[in-house]
Amino acid sequence: MSREVGELLHDSEGSAYAKSFENDVVITLDLFPSEDMGALRQRIQTVLVEQSNKKIKNSLSELIAPALVDTILMLSHIDGETPNHSVRTEDRKILVAILKTVSMSVAGLLGKEKAIVSSGGVALEEVDFKTMQSRLISQLYLVGDVLDVDRPSGGYSLQLCWTTGYVAGSHC
Repeated sequence: MSREVGELLHDSEGSAYAKSFENDVVITLDLFPSEDMGALRQRIQTVLVEQSNKKIKNSLSELIAPALVDTILMLSHIDGETPNHSVRTEDRKILVAILKTVSMSVAGLLGKEKAIVSSGGVALEEVDFKTMQSRLISQLYLVGDVLDVDRPSGGYSLQLCWTTGYVAGSHC
């Protein structure tokens, strides 16, 4: 078991931080990590009282990503059409518990044709980072995804490519 705190990219095609293990992977998310159960329970109660005639699905979409609302309500066994003033105390407790511990299983990867970043590459010890030149082959410059740097995809990957490319371009 391992634990990591940070952002998670999850879109209509699944999790970008998916399965790199042989075993089943379950991701448990705390959608409100800076609030304990009591504080979150109070926050939800305040929203439900202040917006008593709104539907729970509309109020909840102001607190979490709208794409998650239907799933969270389904897991909580709450009908999204329910007016806030009709949400029972027990349902609120279940809702808060789920918001603090949403679990999902990683079913698999999309395959190499949709991969964003792969693991592995040229060992970092083989690269002079002042120039990005290979320490083994003169005039060979190594940048971006050819380097053995595991990192989150997206901005980190692009920044690595741009920065190492700039350094190499400045020295060749």
